Amino acid sequence: GDRNVSIVQVKLLGRIGNLLHQYAAVRAYAEQHGATFECPDWIGRKLFGLNDPLPSAALPEVNDREIEDGQVNVALGGYFQAQRWVELLNRRQLKQWFKILPRWLELCPRRSQPYVAAHLRRGDYVNHPLYCVVSKGSYLAACAAYDLDERQIVWVSDAAPAKVEALEREGFGFLPDFVTLMQADAILRANSTFGWWAASLSEAEVFAPIVGDLVGENDVMFVRGNWPRCAHTDRVGVPVEDLYLSGG
Repeated sequence: GDRNVSIVQVKLLGRIGNLLHQYAAVRAYAEQHGATFECPDWIGRKLFGLNDPLPSAALPEVNDREIEDGQVNVALGGYFQAQRWVELLNRRQLKQWFKILPRWLELCPRRSQPYVAAHLRRGDYVNHPLYCVVSKGSYLAACAAYDLDERQIVWVSDAAPAKVEALEREGFGFLPDFVTLMQADAILRANSTFGWWAASLSEAEVFAPIVGDLVGENDVMFVRGNWPRCAHTDRVGVPVEDLYLSGG
């Protein structure tokens, strides 16, 4: 092939929140350095209509902590929950890349009344040695603190996900909950990438919990904005930072 063509491939791993971090960071990095972005087959093709070239060669693997700026011709993986990577991103751009195709959006329940989406992350966080579980009371306290009407709360939880058969069959079982968060007037997000992305792709007013280095169920403060980190870096062993995403 052409010796002058540089390539950056994304290594994809995990569920939707992690996948979106990986895709967005690596695509933005490739574009920044004028490299061709290659992406394995993933649900984003069908969900968002993305059509990136498939990996054309086996490239050496490097992770998001080790890569040197400008390094290309690599397969890049990791969690990308560090400001270095989010700085490459722009909300307007992300809303284009991750625009859910109408045929999937139409299958999600819609609410006509204004509502506050409260995202309870339970599932794999309960009894996990690394993660904080934000108490239900914390969400109610945040409503009081920020003058949100708790009677308008729609609870979104992986412990009791909304189910739409047609979406489950496509592998999009998470989508009704994701869209419920995205379409809210206000979001009280959990300390999870799922909530971070739903908030990033929404027009909602966002409030997020400060979990610091807490583990287990805790009462925590919510702050305005979608920036607090999802977990405690030292415990998780990978950089997890507060993330400030720019752009409208």
